[in-house]
Amino acid sequence: MRNRKLVTLVTVALAIVVLGSGMALADDLSLGGSYNGGIIITGGYLGTGTASEGGGSIGPSTLNGKALPWVYCVDLPDTVNVPADYPNTVVTHNGMIAGSQTNSTDGGIAGYTSNGALATVSDAVQVAWLAHTFAAGASGYDAEVGLQLAIWHEIYGVTPGAGNSVGAVADYNTDINALIAAGNLHNYVGDFAWLSPNGNDPNVMQGLLTSVPDGGMTLMLLGGTLVGVGTLRRKFRG
Repeated sequence: MRNRKLVTLVTVALAIVVLGSGMALADDLSLGGSYNGGIIITGGYLGTGTASEGGGSIGPSTLNGKALPWVYCVDLPDTVNVPADYPNTVVTHNGMIAGSQTNSTDGGIAGYTSNGALATVSDAVQVAWLAHTFAAGASGYDAEVGLQLAIWHEIYGVTPGAGNSVGAVADYNTDINALIAAGNLHNYVGDFAWLSPNGNDPNVMQGLLTSVPDGGMTLMLLGGTLVGVGTLRRKFRG
């Protein structure tokens, strides 16, 4: 009787830890080769400079073989190669990505580290709200680039530079104005998967944001844990 209770309590405690951390290690992220290039940004962490960047949505992409509806960048200073497979991806559901040497220095965002430790994405609540409100319906270059620009604006303070399409800038303005008008934002951070494609390697690479269909990796992991509880209870029943 004592053994059964002890094993059950330990297993339930493990489930709580898993949910609290929001992390599942060694997930396999496959990124497709389609993305939006030529996104011009200025200001923010760039100061008076400008840059041309590639961003979301990246596809067709999968996580552990499950098709992802969209993938956006939440880490401007770092890069990620596409198409490519990343079998050591760290996945969280609490707005955290692995820091990198590039993000920590070039990004200048408080809280990001240079040693690969997990750190919370700046304005993660705002970014998650934008994803919840616009990502599913963002179809085509202008809508996707507008949303990517809005996400980067919230994290890095950048704004659209000269050379972006009129439609993309209009969508960016729509997204940002809707965010401002929303006021007290609902926290959707836990609804999404925050990806670090090369795990906690501080030399690489770009943090990403996506939505995992059917409840996401945390619920899948919890389900396996709860099955383990039932199995262990039966094993030690006597």
